[in-house]
Amino acid sequence: MIGLEGRIYIGVDGGGTKTTAIAITEKGTILGKTIGEQINFNTSTIDEAKQNLKNTIDNLAREYDISSYDCISIGM
Repeated sequence: MIGLEGRIYIGVDGGGTKTTAIAITEKGTILGKTIGEQINFNTSTIDEAKQNLKNTIDNLAREYDISSYDCISIGM
């Protein structure tokens, strides 16, 4: 289980065609990266965008066995 490496940060780059999420440790070690569906609420409903964001973060955590994180930064 990842989480024993200190603080974990998640960065999200959300757009109109895809969303990329990456998890790193406080020391800059990349733990994992995943690509999900778009989170631009101008090209979908706000509910669809929120669900796609949740799915992307959940997939990242599941794929790389991340049990918790300290901060998420989202760019849209």
